[in-house]
Amino acid sequence: MGEWEGVPSISQVFRLCPKWMIIATFIIIVLGFTGAAAATYSAILELSTTSFQKPCYFFSTQPNNEGHTNCCGENQTISRYNDPNKCSKPDRDYYT
Repeated sequence: MGEWEGVPSISQVFRLCPKWMIIATFIIIVLGFTGAAAATYSAILELSTTSFQKPCYFFSTQPNNEGHTNCCGENQTISRYNDPNKCSKPDRDYYT
């Protein structure tokens, strides 16, 4: 057999390549497919079991009359303004 041009056939690949290279290639391919399948399964599982909650600054069902920001945190005094006086009246039932 001499040099040839073009794509070798499968039988030429199996006949001419060292056996260790063929085995190593198949192991890498199997590991790649296994990793891809595990990542896909994990991603689908995470996306299908995610539950969303309303953000803490959106908890009020009545108009905000006391302050003009619904604040977050255990005491509902955390806001981007760092001023608890700008927070509306706390709704303690939000975190239960």
